[in-house]
Amino acid sequence: MRVLIAIVMIAACSSPQGAPPSDPNDVIGSWQDVLPDYISMTQPSPTPVDQPHAYLTLGSDGSYERVGSDGSVVTGTYTADAFELTIQTSVEVAIVPYSAVPGALMLHVGMVPDHLEADGVTGSWAGDDVELDLNSDGSVSGDAPGLGTVISNSYGQGATWQVVGGNLLVWSQPGNVVTFVDFAVMPGRALGGTLYAPM
Repeated sequence: MRVLIAIVMIAACSSPQGAPPSDPNDVIGSWQDVLPDYISMTQPSPTPVDQPHAYLTLGSDGSYERVGSDGSVVTGTYTADAFELTIQTSVEVAIVPYSAVPGALMLHVGMVPDHLEADGVTGSWAGDDVELDLNSDGSVSGDAPGLGTVISNSYGQGATWQVVGGNLLVWSQPGNVVTFVDFAVMPGRALGGTLYAPM
């Protein structure tokens, strides 16, 4: 692709290897993000708090509109294949890994299944420079060599996971401080991006 306007930037992020293909028609529609912020980190029931949402409209004619949680509006066009959206706006061309099924859309997919159990979450997930094992006993292991991190060490011994409100929460207690990292999850398909539901 040749870019003729100097202010245009290209942001590319490849789809993780092994990603299941999606039907590009499943991205068409109006979407709202479904990621809550949590105000309590108390296991086993973190408390979500409503935050302003972001909205996304992907038209059947290739039109693109995103309304951010701050009310900002970005418009442009998009094309889709089975793995990536190419979004062109006035300031950039972005290649975004995605996963879609009827009723759910995830952008910026971080990890895809390597080997999963029947629930579609328990098992091994892999992405660029990261592996995450969600073990059936609730423990977490894996590594992120690109970040110089061994996940079980980074999160502390005894790190655990649970799914709450469509998010995968990884809990840890390094020292005396309980922390968690949350990932959006699309069971059986994708982990670690931004999840949207139809409006």
